[in-house]
Amino acid sequence: MFYDKIIHIIDKDISNRKLTKSSILLLSDTGYYRYFFDELFRIADGRWIPILIDNGLLTFDEKYGDFFLPLEYIRVVLRKNHDYDEVIFNLLFDWKDQLNNPNLSDYNVLRISEICILLDKQYTSKTLDIMLWCLHLSNRAAHMVISEFVPFVKKLKEVESSDTILMIFKEIFNFVYREEEAFHSKEIKFNYDQYWVTEVFKEIKDVIQSNPLPYFEHLVNEYSKILKIIHPLKDDLYYNDYSNVARPAIEKSRYNLGVSTQDTIITMLRDIIDLTNDKENSELILNVLSKQEYPIFKRLAVYLFGERFDFLDNKYEEMFINSEMFSDYTVSHELWEVIRKRYSELQNPQIIDEILSEGHQQLRSDLEPERIERANWQWKHKWLLAIQKNSPTNERGAKIKDFERKLGYEPEHPEYEVGYSESRSGWDSPYTVEELSSMDWQEIKQCLLDFDEAKAKNTFSFQPEYEGLRRAFQVVIKKRRDEFIDHLDLFKDVNLRKLYLGTVPDGILPEDDVYRHEYLAVCVDYLNWVLDEVESGNLNFEDQHIFRFQYGFGKFFSYLSDLNRNKNNKISIEDSKILIDILIRFNKIAYKQVFQDLELVEAEQSFINRTEGDYWQAWIGLNFMVYRYTEKPEILTEFRKLLTENIGNDIYVNYLLGRHTANFYFLDKEWMLDHIQDIFPESKNKHKLWLAAMKAFLWTRSLRDELFPYLMPNIIRFCNEELD
Repeated sequence: MFYDKIIHIIDKDISNRKLTKSSILLLSDTGYYRYFFDELFRIADGRWIPILIDNGLLTFDEKYGDFFLPLEYIRVVLRKNHDYDEVIFNLLFDWKDQLNNPNLSDYNVLRISEICILLDKQYTSKTLDIMLWCLHLSNRAAHMVISEFVPFVKKLKEVESSDTILMIFKEIFNFVYREEEAFHSKEIKFNYDQYWVTEVFKEIKDVIQSNPLPYFEHLVNEYSKILKIIHPLKDDLYYNDYSNVARPAIEKSRYNLGVSTQDTIITMLRDIIDLTNDKENSELILNVLSKQEYPIFKRLAVYLFGERFDFLDNKYEEMFINSEMFSDYTVSHELWEVIRKRYSELQNPQIIDEILSEGHQQLRSDLEPERIERANWQWKHKWLLAIQKNSPTNERGAKIKDFERKLGYEPEHPEYEVGYSESRSGWDSPYTVEELSSMDWQEIKQCLLDFDEAKAKNTFSFQPEYEGLRRAFQVVIKKRRDEFIDHLDLFKDVNLRKLYLGTVPDGILPEDDVYRHEYLAVCVDYLNWVLDEVESGNLNFEDQHIFRFQYGFGKFFSYLSDLNRNKNNKISIEDSKILIDILIRFNKIAYKQVFQDLELVEAEQSFINRTEGDYWQAWIGLNFMVYRYTEKPEILTEFRKLLTENIGNDIYVNYLLGRHTANFYFLDKEWMLDHIQDIFPESKNKHKLWLAAMKAFLWTRSLRDELFPYLMPNIIRFCNEELD
C-alpha cells in the first residue's frame, strides 16, 4: 500500500506536468527515480525538459547516480520532434563543462554523441567540438563514439566546407605501433576501431574526390612514420616493408587477406588513387609517393601509373619502364599488370626488348651459373607472358613455350613474384601443363602412377619432383574441370600418391566465391570415397605427403567458409544436408587423426592457417548461409550437438566459440549464455582452454554490448593475469 501511494504521487505530478517537493524528495530513491523516467520515456513529451532543468534533473548529480536515464529521455524526445533543440544544444555545453564528473560513464558519453546527431542539422556544425570532446574523453568511450561519426559526417557534409571534413579526417585517420605480447604480435593499429574508421572513409569518399591530395598526403605521412619504427633502415641503406608478401596486389585480389590495419591503409590509399581523375592531382600524388623510401609507396606509384596512364606525360614512362624497375621484385606485380594492360599504348615498347636482352640486373653474383641462367629464363618468361596477353604474336608465343619446356612447368600465376621464387622447391614437373593437357585422363593417371622422383634425375636434364607434377595436374584439372568431373571415378584409386589425391578437391572447386551446389556435391562425393578408404584401412592420415592429403579436406573446408563472405550466398535446408553429413563424418573418422592437442600458440596458428581452423570455420560459414535462406537465427542442430560434446575439452572448439561469441549469441542467445562457463572455464586445470577462448574473443571485431556483463569478470581476470 505504501508503495502504491508513492507511485500515485509521482503519477499525479507527471499527469499535471509539474514536480512537487514531495516528488523531488522521492526521486532520490533509485527505484522511484527509474520509475519516473520510465514514464517519461513512455510519453516522450519534450515539454518536460524545462521542468527537469529547473529542478536540477538534467545536470550531473551524484545523489541520483548514473546520468544514463536523463540522457536516454533526451534521446527519446529528439526522435519524436525538434521543438526543444536549442535548449538541448545549450545543455550539451553544460555537460561538457562537467567533464570530470565521475557519473559520466563511457556509455553516457556515447549517448551524448548520439544526441548531437539527433539534433536538427542547423546545429551539426556547432556540435563538432562536443563530438571531438566525446572522442577524446577515454579510450573505451572513443571506441564506441567513433561509430557515431559515420552518421555525423553524413550530416556535416551538407552544411560544412571540405576543410572541416579534412580536419576530422586528420583527427581520426592516424595510427600507433603496438607491441602486444599477450597476442604475440607487433602491429600498426588505428587509434580508433578499424571497422568504423573504414566506414567513415567510405562516407567521405565524395569529398575526397574533389580534392584528393591532402587526404592522400596525410595517410602517406602517418603510415611512413610507423613503418620507420617497424622496419628501420638497414646497414645497406635499404628499407623493406615486406608488403609484396603480406599484400600481393595493390588492386582488389582474392589473394589479399585484407584483415590487418596495414591492408586497410593500403586499400584506402589505392581508393584515393582510383578517385583521382585528372592530370594535376595524379602528378601531385606521384610526387608525394616519389619522396618515400618504402617499396609499398613505389608499388602504389606504379599502380597509379597504370591506372592513370592517359593523364600522364611520356616522362613518367621513362621513370617506370626501365631495367631497374623490371629487376625490382618488390614492384614486380604492379609493373606486370601495367605491361599486360598498357603495352600497346607505350610510346617506346621496344625498350622492353632491350631490357630483357640485358638480363636480370639484381641477381646475386655468388649464385651458380646454372641457377643464374634458370632465374633469367623465369624472369624473361614472366615479362613475355605479360606482353603476350596484351599484344599476342606467334613468335613471342613460341619463345614462351620454349622457356616453359626449359623450366619444366607452366606457372599458375606469373603475375606474382612468389611464383618464381628460387628458394621454393617442388616446382619442376616431368611434364608441362601443355603436355598433360594433350593427354586423355587415363594417360594422365598413368603419368601420376609411373613417375618416380628418385629415378627422375637419371631420365631428365633437370630435377622434377612430385610437387611439380602435382601442381601441373592441378592446373589441368582447373582448365578441364567439367571434363575431369566426368572421369572422376578414374582417380578414386588408393594407388595414387596422397598428394595427388589431396589435389582433386582444389581442382574441382571454382576460384570465385559464388555458391554452386553441383561442384560442392561432386567434391563431397569424392571426399566420402576418401573417408570410406580411411575407414577400411586402405588410406590414413600418416606417413608420406600427409600435409597434401589433409589439404584436400582443408581446401573444401576453407572454400565453404569463404563462400560465407559473399552475403548473397544462401543454402537451403535440403542442399545443406550433404554438407553437414560430410562435416560430421570427417569428425567421426578423421578428426582425432588430423588434429592434435597442441600448445596454445601452436593451436592459435593452426586455427588460422591450417585444416584445424578451416574445419570449424566451415561450420560457421555453412550455418550463416543456411540462416540467410531460412531467415531464422539458430545454430544447426548437428553443429550444436558437436559443440556441446566438445566444449571445455577441445582447444579448437573453445577458440572457435571465443572468436565467434557474438555470432553464437545472435544465432542462439539461450544456448550461448547456458554455456558461457564452459567456453570460459574458471577451473585452473582448464586454463589453456580459457586463455584460448579469451584471446580469440578479445581479438575479434564482432562485439556486442549485451555480452559484456557476462564476460566482464573474464576480461578483468585476463587483464590482471595475462597483461604485464
